[in-house]
Amino acid sequence: MKLTDLIIPCIICFCSILFLFSKKSLFENFISGAESGIKTAVNLLPSLVLMCTAASMFTSSGAGELLSRILSPITDILRIPSDILPFLIVRPISGSASNSVLTDLFSRVGSDSLAGFTASVIAGSSDTMLYIFAVYFSAVGVKNTRYALPIGFMSMFFVIILSCFIARIFI
Repeated sequence: MKLTDLIIPCIICFCSILFLFSKKSLFENFISGAESGIKTAVNLLPSLVLMCTAASMFTSSGAGELLSRILSPITDILRIPSDILPFLIVRPISGSASNSVLTDLFSRVGSDSLAGFTASVIAGSSDTMLYIFAVYFSAVGVKNTRYALPIGFMSMFFVIILSCFIARIFI
């Protein structure tokens, strides 16, 4: 028997002992925390529905393809593979939509191509900014985001440029 096989039983035993000998009512604290979590989820629901609807409208309308055609001269100068432009446009908006675009990219050009490798590095080193801003800022009630969105877009731009550079080194 390995030490790692004992970790979960030890944690369960420790929590049981803590529950039995605790002066506070852990069950009441658990119920209170669960109730607070449900209230937070209900408060976040309108923001989530709005973001999912906006992402679906953006990808279904063809706006992503149009925007990628407009941006292609700039991305050629920056040496960003043109095949990943739809992915780059959708990535800050929706994680599931960007995964769908990434899967489509893999089926078209392959996952071991320069575009596939670059998109994989970007997917692994970035996140859906607008979704995160909408969910987390609305969860804590932030109305004025100040510099969060511009800094988020600057960091996304940095990730894209660095990922393209790293992909060109390895491919």
